[in-house]
Amino acid sequence: MLRLNPTPLGAKPHTLGAAKQLSDFILSELRVSHGSARATKRAILRYFHRGALLGLSLDELITILFLVPTPTTSVFARIGFTRRELEAIMPMVKCLTLGEALNYSEESLLL
Repeated sequence: MLRLNPTPLGAKPHTLGAAKQLSDFILSELRVSHGSARATKRAILRYFHRGALLGLSLDELITILFLVPTPTTSVFARIGFTRRELEAIMPMVKCLTLGEALNYSEESLLL
């Protein structure tokens, strides 16, 4: 069972529920996309888009993605992403803006 520490997300119950849903969503999406850089990028962008629409900040979304419940048991660790795979993902995540997350669409990846 996923346990969230409310500290990084504040003590807002609706945010904690959103965090749990997003964590479950990205875990499922990344299990399917693991091994394909393009599919992984799409899954991560969908995750950030959903989170932004729910009102979560980029910091909150990054925390959920990389640090919940702990860095060694994060979504990526549970799926088995290698250090090399994570090193390829990090630049994309670091460059992401809230505007890009909000404006994400599948069509935008085709450009």
